[in-house]
Amino acid sequence: MKKNITASISILILTALASLASAQEALTLDQCVKMALQSNLRIETAGEKLNELDAAILEAAATQKPKLSATGSYTRLIPQPSGSQRVPVAANLAPFQNAIDSGYFGMIPRDKLFAPLVYQDFEATMSGNIYSLGLTLNHVLYSGGKIQNAKKISEQSREAAEWQLKSAIREIRRDVTKAYYTALAAKTSITALDNAISLMEVMVKDLGNAVDVGIRGENDLLQAKVQLANQRLQRKQAATGAQTAHDYLSTLIGVPVNTPVTLAEEMIAPETFRLPELPSLQAKARDVSTDIKALEKQLQILETSLLITDAANIPSVFASAGYSGGQSAGGAEKGKFTWKNNGTLTVGAQWDIYDGGAVKHKRAQTLSQKRQLNLAIENIKTNLDLAVKNNCATLTDAYESLEVDIENIAQTKRSYEISYDKFQVGLMLSSEVLNEQNKILQAEITYYAALSTYYSRLADLDYLINE
Repeated sequence: MKKNITASISILILTALASLASAQEALTLDQCVKMALQSNLRIETAGEKLNELDAAILEAAATQKPKLSATGSYTRLIPQPSGSQRVPVAANLAPFQNAIDSGYFGMIPRDKLFAPLVYQDFEATMSGNIYSLGLTLNHVLYSGGKIQNAKKISEQSREAAEWQLKSAIREIRRDVTKAYYTALAAKTSITALDNAISLMEVMVKDLGNAVDVGIRGENDLLQAKVQLANQRLQRKQAATGAQTAHDYLSTLIGVPVNTPVTLAEEMIAPETFRLPELPSLQAKARDVSTDIKALEKQLQILETSLLITDAANIPSVFASAGYSGGQSAGGAEKGKFTWKNNGTLTVGAQWDIYDGGAVKHKRAQTLSQKRQLNLAIENIKTNLDLAVKNNCATLTDAYESLEVDIENIAQTKRSYEISYDKFQVGLMLSSEVLNEQNKILQAEITYYAALSTYYSRLADLDYLINE
């Protein structure tokens, strides 16, 4: 799994770099998603977390191997031994012996009861530089599974981190999709406003000509000019909203905010719409939920921790082999070493007979954590069921709204054509034509907003039910 994820991330990065180099070109939704995955700091952080846990697994595996350590020392005597030295070697007991033999020992005063020391001159032969070396090999023969389970926890932690990475990828894909269609909706709304402004400009021109020849009143022209000014203001506000949407999308995909981004796709209504049965969607959402998967891995980690906790009262058996060597402090000729070698071999056991209840409390703590995780998983499942149900309902509403909006656009356009023809022959007031033209504009804007809502709800559902 590790190799597959690493390879997938590498492919995403290469593809995103190629897309980023051509940011001036029109970008598809798929390109935007890949660019976002490449530039997102959450993905980079999650990748570093995997590297950290890879090292933790190797560290845990290393504890199963023997440990070899070495020590060495150098000691210098101060002052250095040199020349001959007069050293006491014995006490002169001859006077005491003579006193005992003659029977006068008890008559010797206590302050006179001392024996003179006998001194002897020695030539210093001991080196003043002392060296030592030691090697120790330690290996745990049996630990009740503590070492193996510690390695297992590291492996399970990495699997949990992989699910967190997948969760980040899914969230980025959802957010970019929603931002992409929001930006598209903003762009198409501007297109609708441009079309409305073009129609209004034609009508203002026609009304101006009609006023000049006296067949229309100036009031009609003023009303048209006011509506044209309002539409131009609305267009300016829509352009600001579109820029905001594009800036947000640029931030997500890692493109500088001031860099122009052109979107390749268009807002197209879906031809068909049919959702699977709600229970099957809810079951699928539970099955692919990365949050649940990550918590389930945490549960496995706690179960393994319990094994380590239970093994705390099991004796550990270890073996140790040692070697030590060093210069003798006194049996060497001056300037030469007298090296002595020693070795040890030990097999021992350690058993914690009494720990004040620490293991018992640790076990209770871990069991409480397990219960909390189980409750959290159940809460996520309940919320997922509700989220899927609500999303399906809003998605269905959005699709049905599209059908109504499409019909509204067709009707308002036809109504405008009829009204304009009547206006041309003087059978309808200009204000009525202006009203019909405004209805077209509002119907189109509503339609594009509904399209954006539909694709956003579709992105939410995709996030919930697909990996």
